[in-house]
Amino acid sequence: MATSAIKVERSARVVSPRGRASYPTLFAPRAFDETSKAKYSISLMVPKNAEGEEYVKKLTEACNSAIKTLIGAKKPGNLELWGISDGDESDDPDMHGHYLVKASNKTRPAVVSLDKEPIEDEDSVYGGCFVRISVCAKAYGTPSKCGCSLELVAVQKVADGDPFSSAAKAKIAAVDEFDSAEF
Repeated sequence: MATSAIKVERSARVVSPRGRASYPTLFAPRAFDETSKAKYSISLMVPKNAEGEEYVKKLTEACNSAIKTLIGAKKPGNLELWGISDGDESDDPDMHGHYLVKASNKTRPAVVSLDKEPIEDEDSVYGGCFVRISVCAKAYGTPSKCGCSLELVAVQKVADGDPFSSAAKAKIAAVDEFDSAEF
């Protein structure tokens, strides 16, 4: 019995407004569990304002465009859409008032500063800093079953912010404890 090969179609890139990075894995790929493939990834908290609404609309349009190019006008009933969620539905109160955009890639994304200079220091892009991301919608599957996820292309750090992780907060507090006395 012949099976249909899984096909992939990507949309044009979509750049986010400024948002807060959450769980950035940008310098070494990480697997979610022992059965999944290691990937680079980030979650972006985008405020629910006019700019955030427009961004989510563009992402949805990119997914729809990639799916239409992949399988045609008729969408299957079992379509899987990944990558965009409503933070108000999260158990984490920090996510409320935001859209949560999750993107990943098997290939390392470009990571740059506000001046578009490459960033190589893992500690400089952390959960809580402000970033913009460039993603494309990646539709995959066959006409009988398909899905769309967001593929991470690049990350631009635009500003520091309060770190989310307690380990990062502890490092900052420990450094603040050093006395500036000369020796």
